[in-house]
Amino acid sequence: MNTYIAIDWGSTNLRGYFIENNTVTNTYSSEKGVKNITDKLEYTTILSTIIKTFSASENMPILLSGMVGGAAGWIDTTYVNCPFSINNTSKNIINIEQDVINNPIYMYPGLCIKNKEEDTYGVMRGEEIQLIGALKKEAYDLLILPGTHSKWVHVENNDSTSIIDSFSTVMTGELYEVLLHNSLLGMVEDKKIFSLKGFHKGLQTAKDSDAIIASLFSTRAKLLLGGIDKTEVPAYLSGMLIGNEVKSQLAQITADKKIGVVANKHLSELYQLAFQSFNLNNVNFLDVQEVTIQGYNTIAHDFIR
Repeated sequence: MNTYIAIDWGSTNLRGYFIENNTVTNTYSSEKGVKNITDKLEYTTILSTIIKTFSASENMPILLSGMVGGAAGWIDTTYVNCPFSINNTSKNIINIEQDVINNPIYMYPGLCIKNKEEDTYGVMRGEEIQLIGALKKEAYDLLILPGTHSKWVHVENNDSTSIIDSFSTVMTGELYEVLLHNSLLGMVEDKKIFSLKGFHKGLQTAKDSDAIIASLFSTRAKLLLGGIDKTEVPAYLSGMLIGNEVKSQLAQITADKKIGVVANKHLSELYQLAFQSFNLNNVNFLDVQEVTIQGYNTIAHDFIR
């Protein structure tokens, strides 16, 4: 099947793609993310709107991914345990049965790590599509997916496939939003101004700090005492948190590893500055939408006929 609808349905928003011959020909976006939906009947209403917007036929498949399949979402799907091979992705597809929409609806489950003996646990939903897309195009040893919950993903490669072996999560994005909008540290009028000068100052603080939790209040103290300008506060806080994330994961970054970062343009620029501040230059940057569509196409090619 060359034509289908893919929907990346996250916690805060959703983005739908009308895909023909592996190419996005139309998009749909909404702030109706999972956390903004109070009645599960809304899911089929939103899907009906997307189908109508795309003028899709009743037999056109719809592929869902993200938090829509989580415990707080529409239908709670199981996780697929790592190690996870990107070959034969179709075996993990879940067919969603419901009585409202005639279109066949499928959901791709997230990935998890569950090792009771080592007390190691981890979950992801949505990012697995990006991983499949990135690894289908090229083999990487380490993939980094910045965001609300940044993922650092270890990959084992052989002649036939790439295997997602394990991953860790750093709550950089969520912590940034909480501190900027709900704490004393973010008490500035314009939170949308982003100063590169402030970001570099935050990176330096992260590099000099042995424990970022003990350095966070410097955001407020420096503002009050003239160490930073009020226009530098959001970027300073961002620099501290991203710098700390990279610093905390330095042991994973070695010269012999092929490393990729999957992000939008803004985050790619910030993480590149963070890596450079630690003299790390062997990092490739991949566009998040491009690899997401590649991931959907890989899955669709396997199971949509």
